[in-house]
Formats: sequence, structure tokens, C-alpha cells
Amino acid sequence: MLTVFYSPTGSVEALAAEVSARSQEATVRLRRAREVVDEATMAKSAAWLNGATRQNALYDELTTENAEWADAILFGTHCYFAAMAQSRTVSQFRT
Repeated sequence: MLTVFYSPTGSVEALAAEVSARSQEATVRLRRAREVVDEATMAKSAAWLNGATRQNALYDELTTENAEWADAILFGTHCYFAAMAQSRTVSQFRT
């Protein structure tokens, strides 16, 4: 199972880790989608920059190989005014 998440400050990260940990018999890969903005933009929010830096060091970036490997894919993201975060996650798989 592939669990792909985007978490600016860590709350969705914790949820993704918990869901993956409960998948007792499955082999799980946790992958964090990366930001589509530069570091200067993230620096406007210290929590965002710190969270991204910490999480990017802990989790590998999503690759096409990960998606091909997986039997199931779970996506986790925060929402903003009831809309999920915009990311390049899905566009990474377009050919």
C-alpha cells in the first residue's frame, strides 16, 4: 500500500502514519508530496517551512515507481475552505 500525503505542519503526517501503522499485514510505503512553491514563499510561515524541512528529510519523494509498485494508494491532505490542497502529486503520473 502506498500512502501519499501532503502536510504543511504535521497533522496529516500523523494521520497518514497512524493509518499506515494499522495496516498490519500490508507492506506500506509512506511518501510525502513536495511543495510547488519556493523556500521564500514557505518562509512567510515558520511552521510551514519548519514542517516541510523536517518531513522532507524523513520521507522519500513520490515517484512513478511507487505508484506502479502499489496495490492500493491512499491520499491524505489538509483542506482549505473545504478544498483539498493543490499539489503536483497527481500530475506526476501523467505521461
